[in-house]
Order: sequence, then C-alpha cells, then structure tokens
Amino acid sequence: MSYPPGDNSSDALVGGEHYNLTTLLYWNYTYYSNQTISNGSSCLLIFPPYMPRLLSNGTFLNSTSCYSPILPLGKRSKIGIGFSVFFLFSLILTLVNFNKSNQPIHPPAKGLLAARRRQCFWLLLTNACGLVAGIVGVDVDRYYLSELPLVLYNVLWLLAVLTTLACVWESLWLWSCLHENLDGAGNTSQGYNDWWAKIMVPLRWSFYMCLCI
Repeated sequence: MSYPPGDNSSDALVGGEHYNLTTLLYWNYTYYSNQTISNGSSCLLIFPPYMPRLLSNGTFLNSTSCYSPILPLGKRSKIGIGFSVFFLFSLILTLVNFNKSNQPIHPPAKGLLAARRRQCFWLLLTNACGLVAGIVGVDVDRYYLSELPLVLYNVLWLLAVLTTLACVWESLWLWSCLHENLDGAGNTSQGYNDWWAKIMVPLRWSFYMCLCI
C-alpha cells in the first residue's frame, strides 16, 4: 500500500514519525497494511513503540524485525504449556518403564524383550516431540509474523502423529508376541510359529516404510 502522506511530496508520516519518502522508494521499501516495511531482504516493524530511525543511506537504526516475539501469550501458548507438563510427566514414567523393560524375562521368551524396548523407544520419541512442540507453541503465538517456530511446531506434531502410530503398532506386536509365546497352560514357550515369521515380520517393515513415505 502507499505511504501515508506527510508535509510534502517527499515526506511520509508513518506511526507519527516523519520519514524521507525519496529514500524509502530509492531503497525499494514497501509499506504494508500490517504496519511493517520491507525491501525483500529485511522486514521491520514500523509502529509505536518500535519506530526505527531512517538514515540517508537507507539504513534503519533501533529497528525491530518482523519476526520478533512481541505479542502476549495466547490460547495456543497456554494450552501448549499444559501439554508440555503432561508430556514431561509421561516422559518420566516412560523412562521408568524403559528401565523395567531391560530386565530379563523368566522363563525367556523370544522377541518379548526387544518388543518391550521398541515400544518404550517410540513412546520416548512421542513424548519428546509433544514436549518440545508445546514449548515452541509459545513462540508461535508471540511472533508478530510467523517464521521458524510455526514450521518447527508443525513438523514436531507431524512426527508425534507418526511416532504414535508406531507406538500402537509396537503395542500390537508386543501383545501378539506374548500371545505366540504362550501355550494353553499359560506358560511361555520357546519360539514363534512359522506363519508368524513369514507374515508378521514383512508387515512390520512395510508399516515403517509407509511411515517414512
């Protein structure tokens, strides 16, 4: 949009401050309706109390970038902090369970120990993604213009969805593994059936390949 008119044709009155319009146009600065100016390489706030000082060579002094956390906390920030606390407690509980999953099983059952570890591993990743995403959500609300925090926020929640699916798969795998290692009396046996190795193992790796795609 055009600059607000000032005292004369070479003057612009923006946010109560007078700027040399000739200098602004010479350095390709464009004024936007969200009260920012940009020349393609830098974006600056131009409203009180973030009014910069313009020099004749096109340099701004005491300027504030458009990508600055200047806004107050919003609903996303408060909800994100709550989720971060939840994921923090969940992370602690998962670490405790991960320590227990390293304990040997008596009598030994093939695949159970590894399945328990994989389940805890994916749970740790899910909790870590949720914890960091909740913290990053604070900057998503506070940034005047969205930048890296919004990208990181979306990527972390996407990873959290994928790792949650992996947790569900490993839970089913653990249950099936336990089922295959039990005989009719409820005692653990020593191996898998042939159909289990031929069908479920390829399905498992196909699942992870789909997650990567």
